[in-house]
Amino acid sequence: MRIWRILSAWVPVAVAVSVIATESTAKFGAQHTSHAMRPWFEGLFGHVSNGMWWLIHHTFRKSGHFCGYGGVALTFLRAWLMMIGGWGRCFVLGVGCCVVVASLDEWHQTFVPGRTGTGWDVLLDGVGGVVACGLAWVVFGRRRVG
Repeated sequence: MRIWRILSAWVPVAVAVSVIATESTAKFGAQHTSHAMRPWFEGLFGHVSNGMWWLIHHTFRKSGHFCGYGGVALTFLRAWLMMIGGWGRCFVLGVGCCVVVASLDEWHQTFVPGRTGTGWDVLLDGVGGVVACGLAWVVFGRRRVG
């Protein structure tokens, strides 16, 4: 029974980190996502200038960092809660693991043609993790049991 608990805790983490690793490839660089997203966006909202598109696309991508790493932090938080319990230490572990993954991801991107790694993205990813785990604590962590 213990193996199922471990798998239940850590498989979602592995999936989340795998998604991050996939999105860290050249195929998901800004040039590629811009060409894929712009026709969809303009089909819904009409034509936008190149300058406006750059701002919209940049905002989408940075929002993806914030939300995506918020999700990564939540999977780590859940896994740690299942393994050791205690909101305080699991919060720190969840966010800490999120920042480690973000740091490794940005470092990896420095070696990928067409991608750049930046500490600002690590900061944004970490803030996304803190916000997501904080919301989880507000919604679930403050409930009294019994």
